[in-house]
Amino acid sequence: MRIDYSQKGVAQPIFESGDLVRLCHDDLGEIITFRSGEWGRVVRVAEADLDVRLAGYSRPRSTPMAIARNVPKHWVEPCDGYGVPVALRQRDLDFTRR
Repeated sequence: MRIDYSQKGVAQPIFESGDLVRLCHDDLGEIITFRSGEWGRVVRVAEADLDVRLAGYSRPRSTPMAIARNVPKHWVEPCDGYGVPVALRQRDLDFTRR
């Protein structure tokens, strides 16, 4: 994952295939395919959305590995290998230091 910064110094993740992410919103479709709190690995990145292969820890053992498709990028946050969100630091924009 790469990190970009807005003009105000706010960190914005740029997701790539292989990154670990945690879902922050439930699926809004008629058939719920993912829920907030689930996490997994990014398998496809498009301009505005991602496909995420879910880790499966919140599902029964007998179910196949689910893929959350077309998840808006603003619905996910970076996480570690245990599904714990990773805090991105804000950049200090105070250029007037002496």
